[in-house]
Amino acid sequence: MKKKKRLLAILLAVILSVSATACSNPIQQSGSTSETTSSKRITPEDVKERVINQATEYLKKNYPDDNFTFISAASPNWADNYYKVGFKTEKYNNQQVMVYGSSSDKKDEDGFTIYTYSDDYYQYYMKDDAEEYFSLKLKKYLENEFVIKVRFKGGIGFTKIVNNDQSFTENIKNDKFFCLVYIFLNQEFKNVDDQIEKFVKEIADDNINIDLYYIYTKQLVTISKDSTNDVFNRLKSYSIDGDIGFKYSIYNGSIDKY
Repeated sequence: MKKKKRLLAILLAVILSVSATACSNPIQQSGSTSETTSSKRITPEDVKERVINQATEYLKKNYPDDNFTFISAASPNWADNYYKVGFKTEKYNNQQVMVYGSSSDKKDEDGFTIYTYSDDYYQYYMKDDAEEYFSLKLKKYLENEFVIKVRFKGGIGFTKIVNNDQSFTENIKNDKFFCLVYIFLNQEFKNVDDQIEKFVKEIADDNINIDLYYIYTKQLVTISKDSTNDVFNRLKSYSIDGDIGFKYSIYNGSIDKY
């Protein structure tokens, strides 16, 4: 009889132990589910959207007198480890401005990687000053009527060289700053070679870095009125006469003639 009572007691203890375990499992699972749903996984699309918003705010902050319209964004890939976000600028006839987003090793309070931004807006707001600067220098040596157009390098590397808080004349003092200068003239180059060479020597003496191109054309009036991009698009389509000739490369005071 005692043996039966002992067996019943053991069996009852086992049943109670199993019941307690079964009750505790749902509580543990419920807590695990809550933890998973409370932490949102950051997706590549989340990051891209955030970069676009930050690039937009970056332009507004740095260039408040212009309005920008978002065009498209390219995510980092095997070739480029940065974001490229394109906008249209209202002030400069809807031409494209590119903002580059470079990642850092830091994260914000929401767990997003912190990005730094640079842009190629300088190609528009520096253009007039640059063309006037080189025109005044060339006028000292050349009496013929001419037109100068200036273009700037793009890409993330060059955007980090440009100081957007400085003017063109301040930026050209940077030994890494560089621009492309195009002289349009209604004379063949051989007729003005000596004058152009004096201009080039002054540029080199001032330690200004440029590539110099020469275009012989009869359409100076049209070229003077058109934007730089329009001029080169029309040259490509042959609606403006003239062939672009690469003549000089001036870098850190050294002159290479071609």
